[in-house]
Amino acid sequence: MLRAVAHLLLSVPLGGLGIGLIVFWALVSVRNLILFPFVYSWAMDLTTSWGGPTAAGAVALHMAGGLAAFLVIPHLVRGVTTLHAALSRRLLGPAE
Repeated sequence: MLRAVAHLLLSVPLGGLGIGLIVFWALVSVRNLILFPFVYSWAMDLTTSWGGPTAAGAVALHMAGGLAAFLVIPHLVRGVTTLHAALSRRLLGPAE
C-alpha cells in the first residue's frame, strides 16, 4: 500500500513534466518553425527582436531555436518516460 502511494505521489509530477514538455514542444515548434517566418516577422517591428533589426536575422534566429526545440525536446520526453517506467517497475513490480 505504501509503495502504491509513493508511486502515485511521484508519478503525478513526472506525468505533469512530460505533458508540459510536449505542450511546450508543440507550441515552440509551431510558432518558430511555421508561423514566425510567415506571420510574425512581417507584421512586427523587428528592431528589438532577437536576431533583429533585419527580418532575415530575426527569422533565422527564431527558426534555429524552433529547430533546436523540435529536435531536443523529444529526447527529454523519452528520458522522463524512461524514468517513469523505472519508477513504476521499482515501486509496483514487473508487469506479468
